[in-house]
Amino acid sequence: DFAENYHSETDLGGWFIPDYWHEGMSSVSHTSLNHQLAEILFLYRASDVLAEGSLSALADRMLLAVDETGEDWVLPDGNLHYQVSQDGEYGNTDYPYLTYDDLFKLQKYLSDRFSRTDPVLDLLMQHKRAWMDANGITAYMK
Repeated sequence: DFAENYHSETDLGGWFIPDYWHEGMSSVSHTSLNHQLAEILFLYRASDVLAEGSLSALADRMLLAVDETGEDWVLPDGNLHYQVSQDGEYGNTDYPYLTYDDLFKLQKYLSDRFSRTDPVLDLLMQHKRAWMDANGITAYMK
């Protein structure tokens, strides 16, 4: 229900789902990249356990939003934006390595489950990894 009622849609039909909800919500929050990635992975796994195709369909739609906007997440220094607002504005400082770990886990799942990787996730991981290496950040998943 939440995804259906509060998503923002990309040009090709992908959905960004806001990070937060509360009863009586008068505005919709941003979508952080790491939350979107973690939710996609959760939905795929839940679909596997529950044999509920609508969950994987939602995950596909959320992944499409990331795929469609891939380069938009990359900052000039190679780091990633933390969030996208409902009006399509990217901003804020990403975590040092948390988003990379979420990219890594989702990419591993796609590889293990579907025998494929996502080229946009690879691209985002390459940018983030180069930024982490340049900034001496080593506490990421390998």
